[in-house]
Amino acid sequence: MRVPSFAQFGTHPRFRFTDNKKNLGFAGANNKFFRDSDSEFVMPLNPDTVMPPDYLSRLLIAFIDPLVAAAEGKMLKPEPLPDGLWILDGTGMTVSRARRARERGN
Repeated sequence: MRVPSFAQFGTHPRFRFTDNKKNLGFAGANNKFFRDSDSEFVMPLNPDTVMPPDYLSRLLIAFIDPLVAAAEGKMLKPEPLPDGLWILDGTGMTVSRARRARERGN
């Protein structure tokens, strides 16, 4: 397994890379990321995520509403169909009052 380095991600002063030294699992790594961040907004991503250049600026508009605490976009399958149409892979999550998350629309 190749270990990521700063050379792969750049040296912008707002970028922070942390080697956790061990696999914390998806939730464990994200929770550590949230705890360690001092940012107003955080955006954890899977390594295969592809976003249009304006994705984050468009997503942040949701936070104009003070009742919004989280936002995400719709997900498309990685490749379009032969006819060029894209398949919707998810429209986000909802969280119940009991704090249980589930796929929206199911």
